[in-house]
Amino acid sequence: MWIIVAISGQQDEQSMDPAEKEAFFQVMESLNSEWDWRSLLPDPCGENTLQGMICDVVDDANSSFPNSIHLVGLSVGKIQSNTPSCSANATIHPSIAKLSHLKSLAFYGCFTKSPAMIPASIAAIATLSTLTFQNNPALQGPIPAELANLRNLERLILVGNGLAGEIPAELGDLTSLQQLVISQNPGILGALPRTLKFLSSLVILDLSHNALDSIANLSLAGLDRLRKLDLSNNRINATLGSLESLPPGLELLDLSHNLLRGGREGNFLEPLLGLATLRELYLHSNPIQGAIPSIGWERLGASLISLDISDSQLRGAIPSNLGALPSLRFLGLARNELTGAIPRELARLDQLAEINLSENSLAGPVPFSIDSITRFGSKLKLGNNTGLCYPPQILSMIQQSSSSSLSSQGMLDPCDKSTLPVAFQVGNYAPSPSSSIIARGSSTFGVIIAATFATFFVHSH
Repeated sequence: MWIIVAISGQQDEQSMDPAEKEAFFQVMESLNSEWDWRSLLPDPCGENTLQGMICDVVDDANSSFPNSIHLVGLSVGKIQSNTPSCSANATIHPSIAKLSHLKSLAFYGCFTKSPAMIPASIAAIATLSTLTFQNNPALQGPIPAELANLRNLERLILVGNGLAGEIPAELGDLTSLQQLVISQNPGILGALPRTLKFLSSLVILDLSHNALDSIANLSLAGLDRLRKLDLSNNRINATLGSLESLPPGLELLDLSHNLLRGGREGNFLEPLLGLATLRELYLHSNPIQGAIPSIGWERLGASLISLDISDSQLRGAIPSNLGALPSLRFLGLARNELTGAIPRELARLDQLAEINLSENSLAGPVPFSIDSITRFGSKLKLGNNTGLCYPPQILSMIQQSSSSSLSSQGMLDPCDKSTLPVAFQVGNYAPSPSSSIIARGSSTFGVIIAATFATFFVHSH
């Protein structure tokens, strides 16, 4: 059973506009024909109402009932156990346009079996600031271009539905829009509309998990408020150089799982160098190809905490100036064709908590200290690099440790002492100031570590 909620006492002496009340009944009967809504809620905005409904007094000089209470919020579907639910044959009645004071309207898991469409009549609700359709696999058809008439709309959320066709260019008229999320609709295809550049209030643009294939002539440089841009999991076939007109204030950029290639002369980093506030950059699972740029990372260094370029057909060495990212916490370079040694500069990134370099052709000694290896634990992923090895003393510490966080790191062979670079030979390491992390084990292990630190350690700072 749904919970009946009492609304504020100051509204008890007022009733709902009769025309709006009738429209409400028609809408709810089309959404769930199994309930007698007129008996259940004879006055929908009276003393009692349902969870998912918000009623309020609205000053409306044009109404025949100026002292009426109006429905200003309606959420239906699978939100909470006591939210109005939808029946298997749910549809949206055209009378929804008469709920003319709605500010928020949401349908969650409402259209799951019988096909339904977003009616253009919703566009007549001029007061709407939030419109949500989420997890409605039977919601089909195009996104109505008429939604562009909702000039007060601040949030348009269309996630996990069965919508199809192109994103209407008319949505560029929604200049009050702060969040545009059209995601997980496999039938949404074509190009990103160039009119997106007019959404000057936009903070979040999420068009991920669709079938979009083009960003031709797209410029978002004027969207100064944009902080999150997610175009991941589409079929966008372009060079990263096509994105040179990105908003400078971006904090998250996710372009993963597309068909993106490198920028001019293979330098995929070049169009991103103006993003001084970027915190998360995801380029993985694209056929970028070429080498990781050896210059420019310091211009992204101040804020970047996550960088993933895994599975991108990259080859060559890992550039040492990735060590110019002092805030980096996650680095993903897995499943590429990278060769050479792991730069010792990465060992100086003391914020780094997870690094995945697996499935490459890296070789040489692992440069991380035992403290760093302990900190990483299972989040240090170096597997399937047949040329990598641990300096013997580090491997000995790993093998003798009872720490579960270290046990997974003993898979690499010990380095041949005779081939170790001078920097990795005994006598060239300063003790780590955090060596007590390992020394907390048995007293025997503590003695081993103390004796070993005196002669060998990779400095992690």
